[in-house]
Amino acid sequence: PLNTVEDMELWRHEIRHGIDFLFRRPNWHGREALAGPRGVRNHNPGNLRRTRDAWRGLATEQTDLDFYQFSEPKWGIRAVARTLLTYQDKHGLTTPRAIVGRWAPPAENDTAAYLKHVCRALLRDPDETIDCRDYDTLEPLVLAIILQENGRQPYEPALVAEALRLAGVEPRVADA
Repeated sequence: PLNTVEDMELWRHEIRHGIDFLFRRPNWHGREALAGPRGVRNHNPGNLRRTRDAWRGLATEQTDLDFYQFSEPKWGIRAVARTLLTYQDKHGLTTPRAIVGRWAPPAENDTAAYLKHVCRALLRDPDETIDCRDYDTLEPLVLAIILQENGRQPYEPALVAEALRLAGVEPRVADA
Protein backbone atom coordinates (compact mmCIF):
# COMPACT_ATOMS: atom_id res chain seq x y z
CA PRO A 1 0.00 0.00 0.00
CA LEU A 2 1.05 3.57 -0.66
CA ASN A 3 0.73 5.31 2.68
CA THR A 4 3.02 8.29 2.40
CA VAL A 5 3.74 11.04 -0.07
CA GLU A 6 7.19 9.50 -0.52
CA ASP A 7 5.65 6.13 -1.43
CA MET A 8 3.36 7.81 -3.96
CA GLU A 9 6.23 9.81 -5.48
CA LEU A 10 8.26 6.60 -5.85
CA TRP A 11 5.31 4.84 -7.49
CA ARG A 12 4.77 7.78 -9.84
CA HIS A 13 8.49 7.81 -10.73
CA GLU A 14 8.41 4.09 -11.42
CA ILE A 15 5.43 4.17 -13.79
CA ARG A 16 6.90 7.23 -15.54
CA HIS A 17 10.14 5.37 -16.18
CA GLY A 18 8.66 2.00 -17.07
CA ILE A 19 9.43 0.18 -13.85
CA ASP A 20 7.05 -2.55 -12.73
CA PHE A 21 5.97 -1.32 -9.30
CA LEU A 22 5.19 -4.77 -7.95
CA PHE A 23 8.41 -6.45 -9.04
CA ARG A 24 10.82 -3.50 -9.32
CA ARG A 25 12.20 -4.50 -12.70
CA PRO A 26 12.28 -2.77 -16.08
CA ASN A 27 9.31 -3.86 -18.17
CA TRP A 28 10.31 -2.81 -21.66
CA HIS A 29 12.76 -4.85 -23.65
CA GLY A 30 13.66 -2.84 -26.72
CA ARG A 31 11.78 -5.14 -29.11
CA GLU A 32 8.44 -5.11 -30.89
CA ALA A 33 5.61 -6.32 -28.68
CA LEU A 34 4.26 -9.38 -30.47
CA ALA A 35 2.68 -10.82 -27.35
CA GLY A 36 1.15 -9.32 -24.29
CA PRO A 37 -2.06 -7.46 -23.61
CA ARG A 38 -4.38 -6.60 -26.48
CA GLY A 39 -3.77 -2.86 -26.04
CA VAL A 40 -0.01 -3.34 -26.41
CA ARG A 41 -0.38 -5.69 -29.40
CA ASN A 42 -2.70 -3.18 -31.10
CA HIS A 43 -0.43 -0.23 -30.26
CA ASN A 44 -3.59 1.08 -28.56
CA PRO A 45 -2.60 1.16 -24.88
CA GLY A 46 -5.76 3.02 -23.87
CA ASN A 47 -7.93 0.33 -25.46
CA LEU A 48 -9.89 2.89 -27.45
CA ARG A 49 -12.92 1.27 -29.02
CA ARG A 50 -13.54 1.61 -32.74
CA THR A 51 -15.87 4.41 -33.75
CA ARG A 52 -16.17 6.59 -36.84
CA ASP A 53 -13.17 8.69 -35.75
CA ALA A 54 -10.33 8.69 -38.26
CA TRP A 55 -7.32 8.82 -35.94
CA ARG A 56 -3.87 9.77 -37.17
CA GLY A 57 -1.52 6.81 -37.31
CA LEU A 58 -4.08 4.04 -37.71
CA ALA A 59 -2.73 0.75 -39.02
CA THR A 60 -3.69 0.15 -42.64
CA GLU A 61 -5.33 -3.13 -41.76
CA GLN A 62 -7.84 -3.12 -38.88
CA THR A 63 -8.28 -6.78 -37.92
CA ASP A 64 -9.59 -6.21 -34.38
CA LEU A 65 -13.35 -5.73 -34.65
CA ASP A 66 -13.69 -3.92 -31.31
CA PHE A 67 -10.55 -1.82 -30.77
CA TYR A 68 -8.47 0.46 -32.95
CA GLN A 69 -5.09 -0.72 -34.14
CA PHE A 70 -2.37 1.88 -34.63
CA SER A 71 0.74 1.60 -36.78
CA GLU A 72 3.05 2.54 -33.88
CA PRO A 73 2.68 2.96 -30.11
CA LYS A 74 3.21 6.72 -30.31
CA TRP A 75 -0.04 7.09 -32.28
CA GLY A 76 -2.03 5.05 -29.78
CA ILE A 77 -0.59 7.05 -26.87
CA ARG A 78 -1.36 10.25 -28.75
CA ALA A 79 -4.96 9.08 -29.17
CA VAL A 80 -5.24 8.54 -25.40
CA ALA A 81 -3.98 12.09 -24.82
CA ARG A 82 -6.26 13.63 -27.47
CA THR A 83 -9.26 11.80 -25.99
CA LEU A 84 -8.46 13.20 -22.55
CA LEU A 85 -8.12 16.70 -24.00
CA THR A 86 -11.52 16.28 -25.68
CA TYR A 87 -13.03 15.16 -22.37
CA GLN A 88 -11.81 18.41 -20.85
CA ASP A 89 -12.39 20.87 -23.68
CA LYS A 90 -15.61 19.55 -25.22
CA HIS A 91 -17.30 17.76 -22.33
CA GLY A 92 -16.05 19.85 -19.38
CA LEU A 93 -14.62 16.86 -17.50
CA THR A 94 -11.95 18.34 -15.24
CA THR A 95 -11.70 16.01 -12.23
CA PRO A 96 -10.21 12.53 -12.00
CA ARG A 97 -13.65 11.20 -10.97
CA ALA A 98 -15.37 12.68 -14.04
CA ILE A 99 -12.62 11.58 -16.43
CA VAL A 100 -12.39 8.01 -15.12
CA GLY A 101 -16.18 7.75 -14.97
CA ARG A 102 -16.34 8.34 -18.69
CA TRP A 103 -13.15 6.44 -19.63
CA ALA A 104 -13.94 3.37 -17.55
CA PRO A 105 -17.70 3.21 -16.93
CA PRO A 106 -18.93 0.86 -14.17
CA ALA A 107 -20.72 -1.38 -16.66
CA GLU A 108 -17.32 -2.47 -18.02
CA ASN A 109 -14.82 -1.73 -15.22
CA ASP A 110 -14.14 -1.54 -11.52
CA THR A 111 -14.37 2.24 -11.76
CA ALA A 112 -13.60 2.79 -8.06
CA ALA A 113 -10.32 0.85 -8.31
CA TYR A 114 -9.47 2.60 -11.58
CA LEU A 115 -10.11 6.00 -9.95
CA LYS A 116 -7.94 5.13 -6.94
CA HIS A 117 -5.11 4.11 -9.28
CA VAL A 118 -5.38 7.34 -11.30
CA CYS A 119 -5.54 9.54 -8.19
CA ARG A 120 -2.37 7.91 -6.83
CA ALA A 121 -0.56 8.60 -10.10
CA LEU A 122 -1.72 12.23 -10.14
CA LEU A 123 -1.23 12.78 -6.41
CA ARG A 124 -4.70 14.36 -6.46
CA ASP A 125 -8.05 13.83 -4.79
CA PRO A 126 -10.87 12.40 -6.95
CA ASP A 127 -12.81 15.68 -7.05
CA GLU A 128 -9.85 18.03 -7.42
CA THR A 129 -9.78 20.04 -10.65
CA ILE A 130 -6.97 19.10 -13.04
CA ASP A 131 -5.82 20.57 -16.35
CA CYS A 132 -5.05 18.02 -19.06
CA ARG A 133 -3.30 20.73 -21.09
CA ASP A 134 -0.61 20.78 -18.38
CA TYR A 135 2.11 18.29 -19.35
CA ASP A 136 2.89 17.48 -15.70
CA THR A 137 -0.74 16.44 -15.25
CA LEU A 138 -1.36 14.75 -18.59
CA GLU A 139 1.77 12.58 -18.51
CA PRO A 140 1.01 10.72 -15.25
CA LEU A 141 -2.67 10.48 -16.22
CA VAL A 142 -1.81 8.83 -19.54
CA LEU A 143 0.72 6.52 -17.87
CA ALA A 144 -1.80 5.51 -15.21
CA ILE A 145 -4.36 4.67 -17.90
CA ILE A 146 -1.80 2.62 -19.83
CA LEU A 147 -0.84 0.70 -16.69
CA GLN A 148 -4.45 0.12 -15.65
CA GLU A 149 -5.57 -0.97 -19.12
CA ASN A 150 -2.65 -3.31 -19.80
CA GLY A 151 -1.35 -4.43 -16.42
CA ARG A 152 1.99 -2.89 -17.34
CA GLN A 153 3.45 0.30 -18.73
CA PRO A 154 5.94 -0.85 -21.37
CA TYR A 155 6.82 2.46 -23.05
CA GLU A 156 10.02 4.43 -22.63
CA PRO A 157 9.69 8.01 -21.35
CA ALA A 158 10.97 9.49 -24.63
CA LEU A 159 8.23 7.72 -26.61
CA VAL A 160 5.51 8.95 -24.23
CA ALA A 161 6.91 12.50 -24.44
CA GLU A 162 6.88 12.34 -28.26
CA ALA A 163 3.26 11.12 -28.25
CA LEU A 164 2.17 13.94 -25.92
CA ARG A 165 3.92 16.49 -28.16
CA LEU A 166 2.06 15.00 -31.14
CA ALA A 167 -1.14 15.52 -29.12
CA GLY A 168 -0.23 19.20 -28.73
CA VAL A 169 0.97 19.21 -25.13
CA GLU A 170 4.56 20.28 -24.51
CA PRO A 171 6.56 20.08 -21.29
CA ARG A 172 7.07 23.38 -19.53
CA VAL A 173 10.35 25.09 -20.24
CA ALA A 174 12.19 25.87 -17.02
CA ASP A 175 13.00 29.52 -16.42
CA ALA A 176 16.67 30.29 -16.94
